[in-house]
Amino acid sequence: MELIEWQVPANFNLFLFGDLHIGSTMYSKDGINKLVDMMLSVYKEVKPKNNFGLCHGDVIEGIMIDDPRFDPLVHKDFVTDQEDTVVDTLWPVRDKLVTILDGNHPRKLWRFGDITKRISSRLGVKYGTWSCRVSYLDHKHKLVFKHFATHGRKAISSAADDPMRRLVNMKLILKRHLRDLSGDCLLRSKGHTHRLFRIKPLKDLYLVDDGKKIKQAYTLAAPVELPIHPDRCWYVNTGSFLRLYSELGVSGYAEMAEYAPLEIGFAVVVVRNRQIRDVDLITV
Repeated sequence: MELIEWQVPANFNLFLFGDLHIGSTMYSKDGINKLVDMMLSVYKEVKPKNNFGLCHGDVIEGIMIDDPRFDPLVHKDFVTDQEDTVVDTLWPVRDKLVTILDGNHPRKLWRFGDITKRISSRLGVKYGTWSCRVSYLDHKHKLVFKHFATHGRKAISSAADDPMRRLVNMKLILKRHLRDLSGDCLLRSKGHTHRLFRIKPLKDLYLVDDGKKIKQAYTLAAPVELPIHPDRCWYVNTGSFLRLYSELGVSGYAEMAEYAPLEIGFAVVVVRNRQIRDVDLITV
């Protein structure tokens, strides 16, 4: 766990991504390039200098020949080559990255050292370990909001037949995974599952009066209140860049395990006037 402070302007975009799985022939190079290009471009009228990012781990595939998932047609690069590719890929946005989290794929290769920490060091980016808490501060060092981010380990799935029920079930699981770990964090995000979705804060309607007229109002979360009610927070599952199928005549372990198709992509937290206005889901 790391506690991180990051200075931000009143208006900025925060790109939440992870699970790059570089080193597999199944990873989406085009998708990661789109992420990098968007971080270096104007997004929703905000200049590139005010685009930031947080990587949620599993930057490399790290499947070795003694792993039951190993396939010589799918897993070709040495670990050192995978590290180099990650550094080359993220180099253009290195100064925009709040942190890089660890993941189960590089962590399994502990005998090669702390791979994610080494990659972070080469990029000059803060290493966030498995989980981190980020305090986004303005130029006066005043808190804008806090963010809990983790790679995660628990799965998120649902066997419900109805697609609406499946999505609701999975959102409830994500919320249950994160709600007790981050009572002071308005934004809570997790990688690992390769799923891409968000949960917006719920607003309860209530009535007030000014002595003359009854008016309606809605419950909102203040970023400095303790604790922040779980229903008033933003939750994000940050997607991945690992494809289910390849057109190169090979089959990955996800295909052979009959995994369901998942969206390839990432999320963008849109902050305007110091408030989280929305979380965009970007598919590639």
